[in-house]
Amino acid sequence: KGLDKALKGTVGKLKKLGYLNIIGDGNFTDNGLRHLEGLTGLGLLVISSQNACSNAAVQRLRRSLPNLNKFLVKP
Repeated sequence: KGLDKALKGTVGKLKKLGYLNIIGDGNFTDNGLRHLEGLTGLGLLVISSQNACSNAAVQRLRRSLPNLNKFLVKP
């Protein structure tokens, strides 16, 4: 999907990023969350997308990001 694919090539360069706000066109999926798992410095993540990610994908992301204090998903 479009947004997932865009994240795949970008995230590895942003490991120290502290805040990320993703505004998607509804094409953000569980695979997109997997691409974010390498952002170990992330403290705040906001995702605006029509698609809902699964609870399992969200929990996996939380476990992989030890500094993530706030995570919001909104339509």
